[in-house]
Amino acid sequence: MGHWPQVLHGIAAYAYGMVEQESEYFAIIVKKNDIDHSNFHDNRFIATMRGHVGAVYRLTWSADSRMLVSASKDSTVKIWDLKTYKLKMDLPGHTDEVYCVDFVADKIVSGGRDKTLKIWKN
Repeated sequence: MGHWPQVLHGIAAYAYGMVEQESEYFAIIVKKNDIDHSNFHDNRFIATMRGHVGAVYRLTWSADSRMLVSASKDSTVKIWDLKTYKLKMDLPGHTDEVYCVDFVADKIVSGGRDKTLKIWKN
């Protein structure tokens, strides 16, 4: 992997985090409402996941790193398939911005400005 820290240059966005999949490291970068997925080792762009119409506030990976869930200003929670880079499921239900989201066992938990906590079961 080389020496740390490694820097992705020329990004006008927020570098969100990294995940390891099959011995490779991937970066997730949020650009307003888009989510970019890149190979961190060789700075190779992989895909952009589009679907939110408001800023993305929070991302988290499933335990097996096959899915990504996002929380947004557009009051939705979205589940992304990291194999196809497509929207797997849209979870509407909040009435205002969604600030936090996480995987908890077989559930997704989200909370936001509407002062509600949603528990989504697969």
